[in-house]
Amino acid sequence: HTALSFDLIGEDVLITGAGPIGCMAAAICRHVGARNVVITDMNDYRLNLAKELGATRTVNVKEEKLEDIQEKRALQEAMIEQTKEAVEKAKAENQENNTPDIPLEDLMKIARANTETSKAQKSLQEIKNSMSLLEADLTGIEVDTEV
Repeated sequence: HTALSFDLIGEDVLITGAGPIGCMAAAICRHVGARNVVITDMNDYRLNLAKELGATRTVNVKEEKLEDIQEKRALQEAMIEQTKEAVEKAKAENQENNTPDIPLEDLMKIARANTETSKAQKSLQEIKNSMSLLEADLTGIEVDTEV
């Protein structure tokens, strides 16, 4: 229920623990449109399962630090900002030449919508394909498999 308590479209999510609940939370978060779903655990089998269910990044806390992951993410965000600045500069040049253009915000919305729709469809298929693996991990627990 927690994974559906917030509007996750375009959001970044950190899940600690890749057990059955964490894996399902990762799948649900991706399905409803989360941009990045990072899941941590100490068990590579469970991390691989979480990846199959939609986690965009898995972190084995015995081998990696979340701080290192955050630094890499900050560098990626800086590159995105530089790209936005370059687009704004090109936009200004187009205005000087009286070239019609689409507002950057609209382009970003279109790109996000297309990406999120594609990701959501892929995540739904991954959930359906991986359900048998998750059921094996949940032996003895009754699970409603309707999506």
